[in-house]
Order: sequence, then C-alpha cells, then structure tokens
Amino acid sequence: MTVRTQQSLGIRLAIFCWAGAIAFSLDQLTKRWVLSNIPAGSRRPFIPGMLDLFHVQNDGAAFSIGSGRPLFFAALTAVVVLGMIYAVMREKNLPLPLIAILGLVAGGGIGNGLERVAHGSVTDFLATTFMNFAIFNVADIFVTCGIIAACIYWFVWDSKRRSDKNGEDAGEKESGANKENDEDGEKDGEVARG
Repeated sequence: MTVRTQQSLGIRLAIFCWAGAIAFSLDQLTKRWVLSNIPAGSRRPFIPGMLDLFHVQNDGAAFSIGSGRPLFFAALTAVVVLGMIYAVMREKNLPLPLIAILGLVAGGGIGNGLERVAHGSVTDFLATTFMNFAIFNVADIFVTCGIIAACIYWFVWDSKRRSDKNGEDAGEKESGANKENDEDGEKDGEVARG
C-alpha cells in the first residue's frame, strides 16, 4: 500500500511564498545593482568566454517578443501566478519540492511583472558570449528553468502517482477475486458435506 502525504494548506502556501520571495528578492537585488553600476547600453565582462553583463531595457517578453505591451505581459503574469496559487491550494498531494519550484517561477514572474508596470520595461543584463542568445535576467532564469523543472517533476510525480493507483486498483481486484474464490470454496464444501 502506498502512503500519500497530504500537507496542510498553511505549509503548502508558506513554501510557495518563501520560494517566491527568494526568487523575487534575488531578481530585484541584481537588477538594482545593475541599474546603479552599469549604464544602459554598457557591457562589462563577467565570466570570461561565457557571460558578460550588458545592461539593456526590454519592453517585451522573452526575446523581446511583443515589445511595447508591458501591461499585457503584467496581466498575463498575474493570471499565471494566480493559477499556480490555485493549484497549490487545491492539490493537497503536491510534493513540497514541486510547490517550491512553482514558487520560484512565481517570484521570477512577479519580479519582471512589477518592473513592467512600474517602468514599462524590464532590466536585462546577462549576455552569453559563447553563443548568440537573448539578453536575460535572474527572473528569466527562475521562470524558464523553473517551468522546465516543474514539467519534468510533474511528469515523474504524476506517472508514479498513476502507477501507484493502478497497483492499488489491481490489489483491490485481486483481493476481491480471492474473497469470491474463498466464498465459492466454502459453498462447495457445504454442498459436498450436505
């Protein structure tokens, strides 16, 4: 028999919020540092051959898609974050690591969303030097890597959950079949004695 752990709503929300607060704080701290120390359009080496700090303002989403629509992306972020909160509240069996991952995604999304509302753009500053890639920020890392990790974790967790449920269903069927066989055997014994 499989033991399913149900965490209280308070614990699930606390983990989600703490993870979100960590992602949000790291994002905001790094953006404030860049805004204070690197003029827009300036580049500084960070990790030679891998990463430069290149301060740009992005008024679109990933890869500058949808430039000039910051409120749309802020509203989209709000809807997605509310959806994640709903899932954490509704699904009592969500594994705590998955809840933390969702919190990191939410924190990164909120970091970029608030900046879009307040300034009309997002501060991006991480530029790869070993390949031509979009310039991004810490929130983007939490959102992108978090979504990938959450999808993988969900797939593995859901597959195991379904497998465990199928095993329990098979066990119940087998138990029911054994009970029927036992009852049939008792009836046969009574007929033979009678």
